[in-house]
Amino acid sequence: MDRSWLARVAGNLALAGFFSAAPAGAQSLAPSTSPSSSPPVWTAAAGYESFWLRDVARSGRPVDASPMEWRGDGPALIATYDRERPGRVHHFDASIALARGFSLHSPVRTLDAPDGDRARRLGARYEYRRYPFRNVGLLGLDLGIGAGADVEQLVFLRHFAPAIDLRSAVLNFGTSAVIAARLNRSRLDLLATFGNGLSIGRGTSRHRGEVETKLDGWGGGWQTHLGVHAAVRVHGRTAIVVSYLNSGEGRFASHDSITFGRSRFTVGAMYER
Repeated sequence: MDRSWLARVAGNLALAGFFSAAPAGAQSLAPSTSPSSSPPVWTAAAGYESFWLRDVARSGRPVDASPMEWRGDGPALIATYDRERPGRVHHFDASIALARGFSLHSPVRTLDAPDGDRARRLGARYEYRRYPFRNVGLLGLDLGIGAGADVEQLVFLRHFAPAIDLRSAVLNFGTSAVIAARLNRSRLDLLATFGNGLSIGRGTSRHRGEVETKLDGWGGGWQTHLGVHAAVRVHGRTAIVVSYLNSGEGRFASHDSITFGRSRFTVGAMYER
């Protein structure tokens, strides 16, 4: 079964849980009163991430993109740190993901990519959120806005017949505006975030065949992401965390225009120090 399909199903279930929990939570206990400064929260989680990439020939209207998607998946690790003050949150995270087992997907058929195809992603993000709208409609439901900044390195290796290797690396820096909704209960915390913004970065492509060619340059683009998180407290300051993230990015540069994205599903533990 396609793992990217499983990731999308998990995300839809998490979203359904968020919105179904809101009306039911109206009859539950009121959230605990937050102190003036909450203790820092550390989270470590593991799971898998599905990655896709599509080449773009022209970014102007009408956009001309390849109908073929290069898809693979593999393990993912993420660590986060959150510091909360009354009405605002500072969030940091760092992640790594590896993808193999790639295939080529078109509207009419799917082909296996060469066994040596693989990708690696390293990323770090800071997000600042404020929650000016508190207890919207029911106790514990807050709506917020914020901003984020991130850095991401993507490296991928592709093989083409008869004997051509393409190694590409992209280092992106991005900023985004963020909207968020959270629901806090005595033992359950739910959070949904959506971000959209711009990115700029440097890309390098190296073609190896009978002749070796190297191209590099700067480019810009867009980025968007949707995240859903659920934390269930199991004992004292410890909680089990389930998270889903779906993101998409576009990069437009000379000889290096692509769109790519990922779906990540992780399970881990959260601890308040």
